[in-house]
Formats: sequence, C-alpha cells, structure tokens
Amino acid sequence: MLACEGSCDMVHVIPTALILLMGPFICMPAMAADLNWTNALDLTIEGRGWNDQTSGWSRLPDYADQMLPATLTWIGQQNAGMSIRFTSDSPSITVRWTLKGNVFQSRHMPSTGHSGVDLYVKDKTGWRWASCKGTSGMVNEETMIEFLDPYVTREYRLYLPLMNGVTECEIGIPDLGFEIEPVQEDVRKPIVFYGTSITQGMCASRPGNCHTSILGRRLDYPIVNLGFAGNGVMDWYVADIMGELNAAAFVIDCSPNMNGWMIDERAVMFVLRLRALQPNTPIILVEDRTYGDAWINDVHHLKNRQNRESLMRAALELKSLGVEHLHYIRGDELLRDPTETTVDAVHPTDFGFQQYADAFEPHLRAILGPGNAVIQKIMDTMIK
Repeated sequence: MLACEGSCDMVHVIPTALILLMGPFICMPAMAADLNWTNALDLTIEGRGWNDQTSGWSRLPDYADQMLPATLTWIGQQNAGMSIRFTSDSPSITVRWTLKGNVFQSRHMPSTGHSGVDLYVKDKTGWRWASCKGTSGMVNEETMIEFLDPYVTREYRLYLPLMNGVTECEIGIPDLGFEIEPVQEDVRKPIVFYGTSITQGMCASRPGNCHTSILGRRLDYPIVNLGFAGNGVMDWYVADIMGELNAAAFVIDCSPNMNGWMIDERAVMFVLRLRALQPNTPIILVEDRTYGDAWINDVHHLKNRQNRESLMRAALELKSLGVEHLHYIRGDELLRDPTETTVDAVHPTDFGFQQYADAFEPHLRAILGPGNAVIQKIMDTMIK
C-alpha cells in the first residue's frame, strides 16, 4: 500500500478505483442474495422413460405400483440417471433440492454421489464438468457455479442423486433480467439399462460418473437407468414394464445380483417376454463383472465362473429359439484391472465406471449405427 503523508484521501481513492474496475466481478456474489427460482419440472427432464406418464420425480410411471412390488417402486423414486437440461445466460447457477430419503451417504459412497447434484456445461467440445455439491440434510441450497460472463447463453445438464430421490428441485438465477429456458426434448429412442446397484451408480463419487451417464454424454444419446440396488434379478414383471418403452436398445446387466441357478431359471424367460413386447429392439446380455478379489477369493471366483456359464447357456438357447438382435458382452471386458477399480470388490470406483463405459461404448455405437450423431461427426471429420 502507498504511504500517506498529510491528507489521507489517496487511501480512499485507490480502493474506489479498484472497486470501479472490479465492479462487474464484485457484484456477482451479491446477486445471489435475490434469486428468481424456477421449478425444475418446468425444464427438460431426461432419463425418465415414461415422461408423459410420470407426474413427479420417479424413474417409473405413476401406475408402477400396480405392476411392481413396493421395493422396486421405492427404489424407482431414486433418481439415478435423471438429469435436468436447460439454458441460461445467468452469471451464476444455484440449486435448491429437497431429498426423499434421510440417508445421505453410505459406508462406501460419499454424499456427493449418493444424494448430491452434479452440473455439466456444454461447449463446442461436448459436455464438460463444472460443479458437484453434496448434502448433509433433507433441504439443501448450493451455488453450483458463479463468476460467469453474464448474458452469454449456455446449455446445462444437472444430474440428480444416484441413491436418493428429490421431492422438489429448483434452479435459482439472479433476479436481474437473466433468462432460464428448457431445451428441446430429445425424442430419439433411449438406450435402456436394467440391472443392479452397479447400474444404479454405486459407488460413483458424483452422479455424472455413473457409466450410463458417461455413455449418454459420449454418445450424445438419451439413456434410461433402471438400476435397482439389490433387486436387479430379471423379474418377469420388470420385463413387462420395460416392454412398454420404445427403446433403441435394452441392456440387461443383472448377473451381480444373481447366482447360476437363478440365471438358468430366469434369463431365457425374461428375454422371451421382453422380445414378445418389443420384437425388433436389440437386447444386450451382460455377463457378471469380475470381483476385485476373485484372484484370491475362491467363492467369488466360482460365482463369476458359474454366472458366466449360465448366461452363455441362456444366450445359446435363445439363439436356438430364433431370437434375433441379441448381443452379448463378456464379463472380463467390463473391468480391465478388477483389483484397482472397485471400492469393495463389488462396486466400481470412478475409474471403474470409466472402464465400464469403455466396454459398452463400441457395442452401443455398432447398434446405433451411422445415424448416431457422434459417429456421423467422426465420419464427417474423416471425409474432410
């Protein structure tokens, strides 16, 4: 600081000049004091397969309780894979969300992934991570991002909790004439994943790091996540409700919740039931992933082997019955190094989920074909 001799007016002049120069930046946090709130249900909701038949935040339709047991409808109210899409020219984005469940984290999963929200912004390179906030209470309000250039319209995607559900969610922007609008709904057929807690996203550190969400961004394609922790066991009634969806592909990844005899008993019937409702939709059967300790734990090693043998038998039987558009992913494709990619030998880390996405991506690209926007962009680049 400059020394002041005599009058100390200069002490006041310098801060005033700095304030004038930094005004646009200094005022941004103050804007958050008075926010204009938008109900997120009035924006674009992605990842809800029955969008027109779901009035709230469930992944399932309002009538699901007439078709499914209470355990599944309860898990269906957890928001795995769901995201809110919108545009805004605001210099800050604040989120206020109220949770349905009063458990905010687990012994091996932080609140950021379990019950938090995760913000991405789209630029010319695609979707890029911007912010994630966890929670320690039922009602939460967090400024996700701030100090942005005002009046520059950006596209956002806010992922909702993986293992909890919201009962209310609002997006807040400064009440200074900024705008927030829903994006145009993506009407393409979604890729539908059905499976276990792994499919649901346990134990990703944040919602956007579940492999189904990673794939949605990589492929620039809508995804519906029907992961049911502890309950992805190829129940016939799940095939019935899934069969209502006009999907681009069905991914069946239930082996981690099953054993060999369950797969022998259920897999063929499940696929036949689903195929009867959706005769031409590709169905991908996914083998059991490799336990992180299967190299030393004989029980886990045996279960991996039995589950894979059972699912392969089911796939061969389905082929012999004339079931077409059936695809298969082997378990050893999912985690390239199982000893370094799980939290508890069962659930992937963020690194593990990236490897899951790597395994699924080429299969899905092949199924989606050249009509997929991402593949078309790559082809266009090669032609040029």
